[in-house]
Amino acid sequence: MRRLGLFGFFALWGWLAASFLFAGEGQAPDLETTYLAHFVNAPLDGGATQSTILVLSNPGEEAAQATLSFFSGNGDPVSLFVDGNEVEIVERTLAPGASSIVFTQSLEPVSGWIQVVSPETLRATGILSAFVPGLNREPGTPVVYSRIEASIFAVEATLRASVPVERSLPGFLFFPDLSTAVAVVNPSSQAARVTLTLLDDEASELFEVELVLEPRTQQARFVEELFPDIPLEQASFDAPFRFAGSLRVSSDTPIALTALRTQGGVQLSSPPVGQLRQVSP
Repeated sequence: MRRLGLFGFFALWGWLAASFLFAGEGQAPDLETTYLAHFVNAPLDGGATQSTILVLSNPGEEAAQATLSFFSGNGDPVSLFVDGNEVEIVERTLAPGASSIVFTQSLEPVSGWIQVVSPETLRATGILSAFVPGLNREPGTPVVYSRIEASIFAVEATLRASVPVERSLPGFLFFPDLSTAVAVVNPSSQAARVTLTLLDDEASELFEVELVLEPRTQQARFVEELFPDIPLEQASFDAPFRFAGSLRVSSDTPIALTALRTQGGVQLSSPPVGQLRQVSP
């Protein structure tokens, strides 16, 4: 082997140093997979409609691409209308500091869940909106709709995309005519055995039920469906809610979870879900 001269030695050293310093340039950013555990597009009574709006935001210092995939409750890909096109997957590229709105529509009632693949810096939020034309409110009834256009009203609930967890603890209250629903998604390739335990406000266990979710499927249930024997008290001025407690959700496989408070089948809000332990799917 020929010996390197002094010039060749420094040239080789410089090449190695430059390769080390710039090895990370041009590499794709680390991607994160999160899930919106529920979406719904459907007609309602009285000419109202429900639609799901997705808000993407990129607070990072570099451009970021998000890939959204829509699935039904049984895990099949779902086609939705976005920007006039019927698609199963939506891709959006966001400049640093930019945001993007994805308004979804469908011709038939459809519900399910959404997978979001993006850099960790990108944030995805779902808005479940109910648009009600010409709503006439009776005197003395609660105002739950906000005006968005002439004779068009809407009520919205916001959902944050979440990472898979093994245990979550959404707290909830039962008010008259209000219900709490829970949507659970198993995004993994193996079945998930999910245990739901109803706790009272002192953390005493009242009831327990087990669900089995096949790979990449979703189940959405009202809490009173899961636990028909909930001890609902008569509401009064001093105690306006009929039950106060929490729902502990544990699984042998990481799951995504969201909770919704509804009235008459229309979502009003999304109670916070406490993620007790984050794991990789």
